[in-house]
Amino acid sequence: MVFAVQVILLRHSPCPEGDRRCYGRLDIAPDLPGMQTALPALHAALPEAYDVWSSPAQRCQQLAAQLSPVYLTSTCLQELDFGVWEGMPWDEVPRAELDAWAQDIWHFCPGGGESASQLQTRWQTFVDGLQSERLARPQVIVTHAGVIRMALSDAGIIPAHDRWQARIDHMVPYLIDY
Repeated sequence: MVFAVQVILLRHSPCPEGDRRCYGRLDIAPDLPGMQTALPALHAALPEAYDVWSSPAQRCQQLAAQLSPVYLTSTCLQELDFGVWEGMPWDEVPRAELDAWAQDIWHFCPGGGESASQLQTRWQTFVDGLQSERLARPQVIVTHAGVIRMALSDAGIIPAHDRWQARIDHMVPYLIDY
């Protein structure tokens, strides 16, 4: 039997070090002063009581720690693995590889990393685990744009054809009822 759970997805705060660079699993630091500035509005937008989950990336865990002194991490919440592309400026990624990825985003593993279908499987595994726990409180999930796009599209909130172009703002709650 599947049980209902409310999920509130949050993208980590911006990471200036990542500007114009490919980063998924690359563990780069967030903009801490910007995060502190945005926290009051974020706290006001969240329910009174919730549990917090985080991707293992420091940019997510630093926000999770501001939301709760106790939070859980899950590798299912990691961003897409871009393999050897990690840390490269986007304009240095070989054009032929970018084109191959664009032609088959579901199965192509960018940089030898992970495909979109693998990301979708990780996300669904995580949701299935939440549903099996019979959780009473909302679950705040601090994660990455790719995971949030996948979740919103799978839930029918954004159209599947817009999944990869959808803007996902930093530190803005996205709500899904499962």
